[in-house]
Amino acid sequence: MIFSGRAGIYELSSSIRLRAEKADELRKVRGKLSPSVLRDVSSRFLITVGDRVLRSVISAGLRPDVCIFDMKEERNFIGPPQISGFLLLSTRNERGTISKDAWISVRDAIIMASRGIRTAVLVEGEEDLLGFPAVIMAPEGSYVLYGQPREGIVHVLVSEDVRDEAIKLIYELFEVI
Repeated sequence: MIFSGRAGIYELSSSIRLRAEKADELRKVRGKLSPSVLRDVSSRFLITVGDRVLRSVISAGLRPDVCIFDMKEERNFIGPPQISGFLLLSTRNERGTISKDAWISVRDAIIMASRGIRTAVLVEGEEDLLGFPAVIMAPEGSYVLYGQPREGIVHVLVSEDVRDEAIKLIYELFEVI
């Protein structure tokens, strides 16, 4: 078993790695793709994954409840985002993996934000796959936004079905390391 959970809080038993032969599966859009931030996210609990998405949300005049970023776009350093008033958590996550520590940081950020404390997760390494724990542990009705390279922003409205699909994909696409 890769992870277990109850009441929306899931524990990863060990770090996991994307199976190389399954990488193409991640290119499928699993939400609503838009070139910009959709306005209907403004009244919802909002989680952003990725630097460009975070900057787009801020440019739209919105503030996420949780933001997950690595200060890079397409692996090029771009510097810190212009945010303030966020509790900052730091974690490490290698490319193509979801580390147990990164999973815990996303979980803790969601818990803190659900208590009214906006939380930023700064990732040393790569944050690309951390949309999985965000979707799995976000409150129902939340939006998780992530970037689809050279296409736009994917808006995922979290529901039980969406969460179940993300859990299914974890088992299909990843292996324990």
